[in-house]
Amino acid sequence: MVSLLLRVSACDGPEGKWLEAPNTLNLAQLNAQAKAMTSDSEVSDNSCKPLLPDIESMVKEADPQNLIFQPAIDPCTKTGMSFGEELRCENGRLQILCQ
Repeated sequence: MVSLLLRVSACDGPEGKWLEAPNTLNLAQLNAQAKAMTSDSEVSDNSCKPLLPDIESMVKEADPQNLIFQPAIDPCTKTGMSFGEELRCENGRLQILCQ
């Protein structure tokens, strides 16, 4: 519990809080693997930074039926904050801005 509090408080800033969204990254990685399998190609780099543009575009669609959208906003919703419409990769982890 203490390490979680330290990690979250370390992400605070004047613009809001950056919270980790591991489920969103996991879903994006699974999506990339599925696309690679259906196109008979190799899975490319499946880390956060290469997937970030695809994740951002899926989140910006803001379609509740989108499998990526809901897990992306969940960390903000669970803390009573709203989604700040920004995403980033820090130390290989996907983070979203909550305000």
